[in-house]
Amino acid sequence: GHLAVEHLARLPEGNPVVKRALTELAARLVRSFVSHLALLRPLAAPGRLKATRDVAGFEMAISQHLTRVQDLGRGYLELRELKQILFLEKDDAPLREFLESQLEALPDPLSSTPAPATPSPLRPSTLLHHVLVQAPATLPSPQEYLGVDTQSLVEWLVVGTPLPPQCKVSIPPLGLPPDDEKKLPPQSGAAREAAAWGVLLQCLDAHAQRCSAARTQPHEIYGTVSDLGPSILRRYVHGFLRNNVGGTDPGATTAPIPAAGVGAPAPRVEKRRGGGRGGAGP
Repeated sequence: GHLAVEHLARLPEGNPVVKRALTELAARLVRSFVSHLALLRPLAAPGRLKATRDVAGFEMAISQHLTRVQDLGRGYLELRELKQILFLEKDDAPLREFLESQLEALPDPLSSTPAPATPSPLRPSTLLHHVLVQAPATLPSPQEYLGVDTQSLVEWLVVGTPLPPQCKVSIPPLGLPPDDEKKLPPQSGAAREAAAWGVLLQCLDAHAQRCSAARTQPHEIYGTVSDLGPSILRRYVHGFLRNNVGGTDPGATTAPIPAAGVGAPAPRVEKRRGGGRGGAGP
C-alpha cells in the first residue's frame, strides 16, 4: 500500500533502531486491531467468518511490511486467541461457561491452586467487550455510553490517548489486598484495563435501569458479567503486578487514572453531552 511504498521502503534495512521502531509500531497496531475487533457488535456467524478472514489479512500485512507477527509476543497470542474464539463461537454458546473457562486460565492470587500452565493472553477489555456481542441494544457498548467513537476509545485503552474531558473514568475497587492495589501504576496499561472495567460496570447499570423502567428482566449477560468480571480483573491485575512492578510496562503512558479507592462505590462515569453511538469497525 501507500505506507509501504512511500515510507517503509525508504527506511534502511538491517538498522537495529529501525527494526525496534517497526516492531513497536506492529505491537501497537496488533493491540489496537484486537481492541477494535472485540468491540464489533452485532456479530452473527457471517460476521465472525469475515472477521477471521480480516485477521488473516491483517497478520499477512504486518508480517510483510513491519515484522513477523509471531515475534510480537503476548500481542500476537491475544490476536490468535481471539481469532480462535471467533472461529469456534456459536450464536447460542453458553456465556457463563465461556467466561468461567477464561477465568480458569488466569492465576488466582487468593488461592493455593497452581497457576495455569498457559495463562490466557486476553486482556480483560478484549474478553468482556467481546461478550457484549450477545447483549441486547438496551445494554450500551462502552464507546456508546461514553459518547465517543470507537477509535477514541481504542486509542485511550491501548496507548493512553486522553479521552474528552467530559468522560470521567476511574478505577473501581478490585478486591486485592489494599497494599497491592496501591502498587498499580496509575499510568499503566493495567490501570486503563481496570478503568475500562469501571466503564463496563456503568454500561451494565444502565441496562439494569432500562429494564427496571420497562419492567423486564435484565439479559443473562448482566448477571454473568457482574458475577465473573470482578474475578477476571482481580486475577489480571495480580498477574500484572507480579510480572511488571519494578519492570517495564509496554502499555504505560504519562496520563494517570485516579483510583476510586478500596471500599469506595463503583466509579461514576459521566457521558459527553450530545454524543452518539460510536462506530464498531476497525
